[in-house]
Amino acid sequence: MTPIEKQIQMKIEEVGTPLRDWDIQINFGIKTGFNEAFIIDTATRDRLIQEDPRSAEVIRPILRGRDIERYGCKSSQVNNWLIATFPSKHYDIDQYPAIRDYLLSFGKRRLEQSGEEFVSNGTKIKARKKTNNKWFETQDSINYWEDFSKQKIVWKRIGSILR
Repeated sequence: MTPIEKQIQMKIEEVGTPLRDWDIQINFGIKTGFNEAFIIDTATRDRLIQEDPRSAEVIRPILRGRDIERYGCKSSQVNNWLIATFPSKHYDIDQYPAIRDYLLSFGKRRLEQSGEEFVSNGTKIKARKKTNNKWFETQDSINYWEDFSKQKIVWKRIGSILR
């Protein structure tokens, strides 16, 4: 560390409160392992809820890094939705037939969390990473799922590539 960097660090530490001293919990976001299936647009959300009103129980609004600006989000209207089948919630996918059928349209083998490679229509495809979760669940357990309903501070990861 250069002397200037050290001086800046000391100044920050004198006037600031280190994160370790805040009464907060820092969590990762949601890892689906296959965003193309689990993050849906408003039209798909509306169709799934129309097919089966219970679908609304597992569909939640979501903001991605590209949706976040300096002091808020790009749009006051949510355009992306998450099929929030967190493993820690122990869902029975058969209770949500529209969601089940929609996810199955991507291929159960592709959604399985086995980490295995397979060939489909001549293309080599890899299933989601190996976990003990069920094929319709998000990749990580998200035991802190209740926190998604609370107020939070969100920031865009510096250096993310926007696609």
